Amino acid sequence: MSGESVTPQPKPDLPGFSQSKVALIVAAERLFALNTIAGTSLRQIGEAAGQKNSAAVLYHFVSRNGIVRAILDYRMGPIDQLRRQMLDDLLGRSAPIGIRDLLNVLVMPAANELRPRDGGNYYFRFLHQLFRNPALLEELLTPHAEAWLTAEGMVKEQLRWLPSEFVEVRVKSLGLQNIFWMSSIENDFDTNRLSVQHVSFRVECAIDAMHASLIGPVSMEALAAAADAQVVL
Repeated sequence: MSGESVTPQPKPDLPGFSQSKVALIVAAERLFALNTIAGTSLRQIGEAAGQKNSAAVLYHFVSRNGIVRAILDYRMGPIDQLRRQMLDDLLGRSAPIGIRDLLNVLVMPAANELRPRDGGNYYFRFLHQLFRNPALLEELLTPHAEAWLTAEGMVKEQLRWLPSEFVEVRVKSLGLQNIFWMSSIENDFDTNRLSVQHVSFRVECAIDAMHASLIGPVSMEALAAAADAQVVL
């Protein structure tokens, strides 16, 4: 099944993505998600995309890291645009901004990608695989991270009542939690275990869980562990 051709989902508003490139990007995303990035050959990607040229990936993207970067650019363009818009709307309103409002900005643009599409949804499971190389993931996501980092910084401001080192650890985990939650929901949705309505329910549960992870009290055990590690609070 993993080698069969997939139907690409064109995004005509994004420049630089020809039909051939999109076909390769969608095929690579799917194979990387299901078979791991290291376990997928560039030839397999070309075959799954219906390309006759066995070197199609190298021709269009130069290297394995090149097509990994292209997947992120292709998917993160709309996500980042929506996140910026949501953040601007939040900053422009007169009502107080709460932590859950900021978590909506962080989570909802990604969750918006969890919708029925030809060829299925594999982006978040691809990101889950990419977490095996966190340095590469951070490098490739940085061009799309401005709105995320702004919202993240605003979350930190709302947690000033916590010791600073605990704030750093908790906020730093948000990106990881987001990808793990979305990849789990994506897998269940793509295997017909969730309806569209159930996806919305799971996403709201994810936001609730992330919220709780931020505002929960610091335990005596965590304080003791911090003291043992000589963490400056």
